[in-house]
Amino acid sequence: MAITGKPGLYKVVSQNNRSIVVETLDSKKVRMPVHPSYQVALLEEITVYTMDDTELKLSGLFKRIEEMYKTQLPVTVKDNPEKIRDFMLSVAPEHDYTRVYTSDITKVIKWYNILLEFGEQVEESGTETSKTEETVVENNSDMVDSIDETAVEAPKKKAKKTKTDSN
Repeated sequence: MAITGKPGLYKVVSQNNRSIVVETLDSKKVRMPVHPSYQVALLEEITVYTMDDTELKLSGLFKRIEEMYKTQLPVTVKDNPEKIRDFMLSVAPEHDYTRVYTSDITKVIKWYNILLEFGEQVEESGTETSKTEETVVENNSDMVDSIDETAVEAPKKKAKKTKTDSN
């Protein structure tokens, strides 16, 4: 999953009544809560604009990249914009170059590399979805109703402190 305003990719690890907990797909494995105010996008729901308005799913684009280049991409995110655009033209010649920006293409390259590096199946990244992720995206504005109470144990209550008189 991708979170608007946050770099990288995330996977859902748990949920509670007000948020879900996600973990970064990187070596740091940082966990953070995602509240309903965040905009969340599942990779399988992301599509690329095309010239003929057909749907090119991100998972299909990843599959094309894998078929053509395997694990050695001919570009990096630091290459010049022309080289990055040429790469996109080679894997998706039908993409709409007026609506797909270089920054979008660099994001695709980053995400592809993250999925490769951290052992995710690239061809399945767009089709695998946990029920938790589906629920979060479908009900992001009303997350309280989308909670599976059995997914996370309730936190234990702390014992109340009492004053003791020392007489």
